[in-house]
Parts: sequence; structure tokens; C-alpha cells
Amino acid sequence: MSSSGGYTLSVEFASFFEAEQPLTDEFKNSQFPSVNASAIAYPYFRALISTLTLNAGYEPIIIPTINFQAIDVQKNKF
Repeated sequence: MSSSGGYTLSVEFASFFEAEQPLTDEFKNSQFPSVNASAIAYPYFRALISTLTLNAGYEPIIIPTINFQAIDVQKNKF
């Protein structure tokens, strides 16, 4: 990621979810893993990057929001 401040930040972000019951194939093939889980985790990623860069004394990187539902719809059109 690059900012107008003249620096580059390379980040790898992983999120983990737990379930109380075994996951069925129906659930695995649903929108939750590809759309909802990403939509739940992404705001934490955005906040982490903004806070990290600001607290480090750099110009904060503000990552734009993403509409994961729209991406999924677009992906499934093709």
C-alpha cells in the first residue's frame, strides 16, 4: 500500500472464525465464507492500518471501504 507520504507498507492479514457446530458443505458453499466473513473482518484491518501508521508517526493510511457483496455478484456474473 502506498500513501502520498512517500512510504510503502506491505501487510498480510488473516482472520479466523470459530463455530460451535461442524460446518456443512451447504454452509461452506454459501456466501458467508466469501462475503460475510470478509465484510466482518475488513473493518478491523482498516482500523489496524490507520492506527498503526498514525501511532508510528507517519501520515495515516486510510484504506477505502469495500462492498464485498457487489464483488461477489460481479464475480458470479462471469
